[in-house]
Amino acid sequence: MTMVAEEPSALFPFVDGALLTQTPSAAFASGEFNHVPVISGTNHDEDRLGVAFEYDLSGNPILTSAEYDTAVTALWGSGLAPSVLALYPFARLPVWR
Repeated sequence: MTMVAEEPSALFPFVDGALLTQTPSAAFASGEFNHVPVISGTNHDEDRLGVAFEYDLSGNPILTSAEYDTAVTALWGSGLAPSVLALYPFARLPVWR
């Protein structure tokens, strides 16, 4: 299972006829897309500011394992949450929690 396949929300590109002439699925299926190398990744603590605004700064900090499990499930959905929790368990969170 990939994280992209289980993404709870979708990104919807706008096919405008100029920049995007067809949907990404159609382009990949037909082979009509720019075949260029792609680098994809994230940064350590990339969403820490978002977590701060959502929980810490709103007076609802995540302090327990149960609160963490609930937050992860709310963000990633019940299908992907177990995989995320396996990779990023509460016990391994940095000391800033």
